Amino acid sequence: MLVVHIRDWPTPVQFRRGTILDAALSGGVPVPYQCRSGQCGSCKCQLLEGEIEHDAYLPEALSERERSNGWVLACRARPKTDIKIDCKGRLEREEPVPIRVRARVERRERLTNDIIRLVLAQEDSSLLFKAGQFVKLRFAGLPPRSYSMASLSGHNHLEFYIREIADGRVSTHVARHLSIGDPVAIEGPYGAAYLRSSCTKVIIAAAGGSGLAPILAIAREATRNLMPCPLHLYFGVRRESDLFALSALAELAERNSRLSLHIVLSDQADGNTAFRTGFPNEAISLDFTDLSQAQVYSAGPPPMVSAVARTALALGAQTEHIYSDPFTNDQAAIEPPATSMITRGLKLLSRTLGR
Repeated sequence: MLVVHIRDWPTPVQFRRGTILDAALSGGVPVPYQCRSGQCGSCKCQLLEGEIEHDAYLPEALSERERSNGWVLACRARPKTDIKIDCKGRLEREEPVPIRVRARVERRERLTNDIIRLVLAQEDSSLLFKAGQFVKLRFAGLPPRSYSMASLSGHNHLEFYIREIADGRVSTHVARHLSIGDPVAIEGPYGAAYLRSSCTKVIIAAAGGSGLAPILAIAREATRNLMPCPLHLYFGVRRESDLFALSALAELAERNSRLSLHIVLSDQADGNTAFRTGFPNEAISLDFTDLSQAQVYSAGPPPMVSAVARTALALGAQTEHIYSDPFTNDQAAIEPPATSMITRGLKLLSRTLGR
């Protein structure tokens, strides 16, 4: 069995399978990360000793110069020998430690052609998490899949919006075969794209498709904590028929006068709609000229998440204040048209990753 040595961490961790990040998190090492898919660069560390193989990633997350100087992405690097890495003093844990809990299906309902609302009841309400995080759900006889909570921590019930994917074993089971009362194993929480308590000038929260789940949780938490800065929530889907959870969004807006909702449709062919058209990043660029003091959160299809990050950076947002949670295999049709290297890289990642 291989061993991963991490500078500034007192004990090595064992590597069984997966990536350096998988090994570190399993060993309780709080290596920083966000996307877990080679897109954000948050888990960048330096390889001091040993050999690794690197899965596909975006060049924007790790430059050729960095790679030649020994830097790797912990979420995409797989050890081939015992290794030693240096995370440059960033071993700080802010998020709750992942645990395993049990739950049962309490409610399942179809909201659109491909979105399922799933409500689980925990057996002991012991799962603590931050708004914007996700967990791994395991249904009987099926591999685990990661899904984000739309609900808030501290309640017995957990709410999810799950997109049914064509030929997807797990999502098809959830959509068509899951029964009330069925047991579900939960492991988590995971993810670093959660709401930060330090409010800046404005919060931008962009969701595409089922990416609304963590973004809705972030909006709910901001409302519950009476955060003083305004929050602009952008929700992008293809057509009006793909919209869901509008009543939950409207109720939230009624409770929070600082919350502004922006519904954006990318493929309303007849143009007959009262909502905005285009893509979330385009709407953001029309609404703002300066995001230098903004917190930016986005979740959903990788191309949309990447487009929001690029737009935010172009408007002056600080990299450390951009929090991304790309969902692979999500609504590819809301991808903004582009031919850049970043888009081609995202398409490659979408083919190779699963969420």
